Amino acid sequence: MKRIFLTFALIIPMLITAQTGKTDTIPKKENSFQFGIKANAGISFITYHFDPVFFSNISYSNIPQLAFNVGVYSNYLINNKSSFGIEVLFMQMNGLIDITIEDLYYHFYYLSIPLEYFYKISNLKLCFGIQTSLMLSNREDGFGLFLDNGATFTYDNESKNLNFIKYDIGPKLGLFYDVTNRLFLDMDFYYGLNNHFINPIGNSSLKNQQITFGIGYKLY
Repeated sequence: MKRIFLTFALIIPMLITAQTGKTDTIPKKENSFQFGIKANAGISFITYHFDPVFFSNISYSNIPQLAFNVGVYSNYLINNKSSFGIEVLFMQMNGLIDITIEDLYYHFYYLSIPLEYFYKISNLKLCFGIQTSLMLSNREDGFGLFLDNGATFTYDNESKNLNFIKYDIGPKLGLFYDVTNRLFLDMDFYYGLNNHFINPIGNSSLKNQQITFGIGYKLY
């Protein structure tokens, strides 16, 4: 994943240089700065990885859950093909870790700021960027079984604002389709690189990813 991230870091400046050197100009009727709103929904993973050296007897799986993000965006048009963008999003990440006798549901809430470069091909726009996020709050819901004097009991625990690392960063890719001059559809994928465990056991990690589909509207 780091190689992919470095590849995008090299490609984006090359595309920008190529486009700024062309003679394409922005139509007079279109503003260089644009501002709008957007909302997306889809699925997310909060991916738990147990280090097998320390957790050799644990069987588990990461199951995606519904997720969303909503916010505002602003774009600066370089020319007819290229533009820069910034978004300010409220983002919810959800994930289920299904362990042998326990289910852990994680809910992470972020303020996220993606910085993006767009390349337009007809009504389509390709998006390459990097997203930084600050965790506003989190919640863990635990459901499981335990034995006591030969009897089996169930439990249901809720824990809020656990001690995780509060920031995340990672690449973001997107595909946009302009339905009209103001309305667009988009699909985006985010891959978080940061391990949220403050003191991980061995190579254990907790990371997140999100893929969503949405709609946006240009206000200005």
